[in-house]
Amino acid sequence: TPPASLPPETINKFISSRSTSFYRDIINSFAGSVAIHELYTSADASVLHALPSLLNALSSYPLIAMSRIDSKNRMDNQSFTTATLRKLRIPFFQSIDDAPICFCGQKIDCHLDHFFKCGDFKKATMSNQIRDGTMKVFQRIAPLAQYCKSKHDVDTERKGVVAKMKHKRPFDWYFLVNHHVASKLSNSTYLSEIGFDVVCVPPSSSSDITQDSTSQEVQQNSLSYLEDGEKKKFAPDGSHSDKSTGITLTGDQFIGEIIDSNKALIPQAVDQFGQLGPLFDKFLIGTSDESPEPHDYSTSKQARPNAIKMNKLACSTKVPYGILNTANKQWTSSNPHSRYGESYMEADPKTWAQHHLGLSISNAITGHIHRAFTRLSNPSSKSYYPKRRQRQSPTSTVTPAPPIVIDEIHTDHSNNDQPSNSQASTMAPSQDTTNSYCSSNSMNPPASLHENCPRYSDLSDCR
Repeated sequence: TPPASLPPETINKFISSRSTSFYRDIINSFAGSVAIHELYTSADASVLHALPSLLNALSSYPLIAMSRIDSKNRMDNQSFTTATLRKLRIPFFQSIDDAPICFCGQKIDCHLDHFFKCGDFKKATMSNQIRDGTMKVFQRIAPLAQYCKSKHDVDTERKGVVAKMKHKRPFDWYFLVNHHVASKLSNSTYLSEIGFDVVCVPPSSSSDITQDSTSQEVQQNSLSYLEDGEKKKFAPDGSHSDKSTGITLTGDQFIGEIIDSNKALIPQAVDQFGQLGPLFDKFLIGTSDESPEPHDYSTSKQARPNAIKMNKLACSTKVPYGILNTANKQWTSSNPHSRYGESYMEADPKTWAQHHLGLSISNAITGHIHRAFTRLSNPSSKSYYPKRRQRQSPTSTVTPAPPIVIDEIHTDHSNNDQPSNSQASTMAPSQDTTNSYCSSNSMNPPASLHENCPRYSDLSDCR
């Protein structure tokens, strides 16, 4: 109803019945929705297809929201600048002529999407770093949410998940459910173990959509890549053999064994901007009223009865859902006047977990980019597919890869959020990703990108 048509006493009652913060949140929400609508209607094709992923908050937290008092919460300068450029969709090269040529013969695009879809840049290290970072977060969250007794019930790559395949490790990370403590939860589970498998999906393309595509079509296109990644995890190809038992199972039979052993698999799909798939998102913040639809396996070349069962199980309320919301409730009930994190910016477990998940995923993604540039810059590097690809034709020359490193960063150490000289060593990238879920990646590109992309160095003061 237009305010002009309402009597003054009704308007005054409405205004006085709510707090100032309530109206501030409404205004912020409305302003955000207007801004997002404008982005979808005005963005060009190179940005539009990636917009749903770019707008996800998880990759924003380590850039603008985390407290930097703790040095572990700081991205190193190189990773921070790389993440900022990609978040704002700023080109890494001033022109396509400045871009290096990949092993596959294609020019690297100015936004570096190519590094996430070309087979010559393996994503195993990135996947492992996401795995380790997520596991470290849930070593704190799962016990707090009353699903486990302690952090020792949360770990990576456990053998013996399937009795017939004792040496196979189908889960990247997992937690063992303690039914004595979990039985009191409204979203409890009868399952004995919840396992997760990380999958880094390829990026969407501007050719997937048109300039006239609606925001719903753009969002569905972006979501389809994450859903495809989830779908493939439920339906592994090939066969699985165990030398100790001499048993061989098909991919679908292997999934069936996991179901029969009273365990569940949840794919942890992640795209190049840190957007999470719907099933893992449901596990984090979902509710009983919001469940993703199971995937369609009717077009599969082989029958996938167990893939369908596992998919339906992962979409149901039989697996834990909204675990971050549950952790919040448990913390608030026992610590009503205490903040969970080390600063007011992480007052509750949910915020703390989202911040640190975002940090570990962002470090993994930027690390993948840095490794790709280093590999391109190495003259001895060759394609993983020598029979199908050549780095250059007999008559062409390869443009050397411009590395992305900032030579000089002028930092104001008077700011408490900035590292002091005594803390400089703590900013060094960690070689062991299992020691710290927010550790950066060790990269040593040989020179600076300032000549090809001066805007890169201009962003160094953003921190």
